[in-house]
Amino acid sequence: MSTTSHKTEPTEAGHGARRLAAVGLGTVLLLGGGALTAAAAPVTDPVGPGTSGTTAHGVTWTASDELRDAAGVVTNGFSVGRGEDAMLTFGETVDLTFDVVSLQSNGPSDTECLVLPAGSTPVQLSPMHEWNAASSTICATNNNAADDPAAANDATSQFRLDDVSSFSMSGNGTNTSRARWISNPRVTVDREEPAIPMVAPAFAVAGLVATGALAGVRRVRGLSR
Repeated sequence: MSTTSHKTEPTEAGHGARRLAAVGLGTVLLLGGGALTAAAAPVTDPVGPGTSGTTAHGVTWTASDELRDAAGVVTNGFSVGRGEDAMLTFGETVDLTFDVVSLQSNGPSDTECLVLPAGSTPVQLSPMHEWNAASSTICATNNNAADDPAAANDATSQFRLDDVSSFSMSGNGTNTSRARWISNPRVTVDREEPAIPMVAPAFAVAGLVATGALAGVRRVRGLSR
């Protein structure tokens, strides 16, 4: 009986198959954590000018009066007189920020006020404006224009209104002119950011190790031939 053993050498095709399998494993491990991720983030856009439109991030809106400029006093706003109303309507729920500007008073019989929607919250209140939270009414302080016309003209108070699909205001006070302004209406909504491929570090390391291990096996086998 012969005791000679017969050793079968792996073929090059066999080596190639193993290489492809290991590289495939490394690739799977590298990309296994690469699910696309997207996160919602708040974005803010101006509204206007005009009577309707769509913001940069897709919020549709219409206005009952044209949003327009007014001689350097306001940017992209509209005004009402005593007893007049104006409205903005949005195609979805938004957080709204807006400015009240240029309310003036030349005494008790000549004072401008605005009635804002319930829930309006002052972010910054001008010292030349008075805010009544119970009635959601903002007025010029008494005689602010008589005392300092330039400052009264530039006076600005900022408000916010959360989770609304419309905004309305009404002219109030004793002055009858069309001079009660809001300006710079801005809407904030949540929008998903573009999806970004993410590679999990643990999977990446495992993939590199698997691919590197194959290279080491090839080198050892090459030396042993």
